[in-house]
Amino acid sequence: MFFEPSQAAAFVAQARTALPDTVLASTDDFVTQDLLDQLGGSDDAEGIVFSALDLTFLGEEPYLTALLTPYTEAFGGPEAAFPSHAWAFDAANRLLDVVESFQRLGTQQLVIPRTALRDAFAATSVYPGVSGSMTCDANGDCNSQDFVIRVVQGGAFVDV
Repeated sequence: MFFEPSQAAAFVAQARTALPDTVLASTDDFVTQDLLDQLGGSDDAEGIVFSALDLTFLGEEPYLTALLTPYTEAFGGPEAAFPSHAWAFDAANRLLDVVESFQRLGTQQLVIPRTALRDAFAATSVYPGVSGSMTCDANGDCNSQDFVIRVVQGGAFVDV
């Protein structure tokens, strides 16, 4: 479920009233200036802990030239769903590479045995994506990102 910053601010205010001695925690969904703006500089946000993805790749190559620049040129600006698009881009490219590997040489015929696609994708190791290097584990998890912890201190998000 997704909430707008105004809804998140209402939850924070209610939680501060009902649970004054409780440390509030959230995911990266609310690590936005909009949340702080909605709280209007009050002390309600102070000390909230957020787990968030490390998004340093958003300012680095190959993300900038392989995805952001072409997207911005084609559509006029970043998408609201950023940075999820980078992981989707990487997964789609890896999937297309795996599918292409099953094409029979010299023909347009594509034959993929029943479990071969899954096995080939699961064998992904150090795939160079725009969000970082992607390696899949035995469970099929292929997330290349690390997490950071952020806390609101002095009205700003601070990495700890």
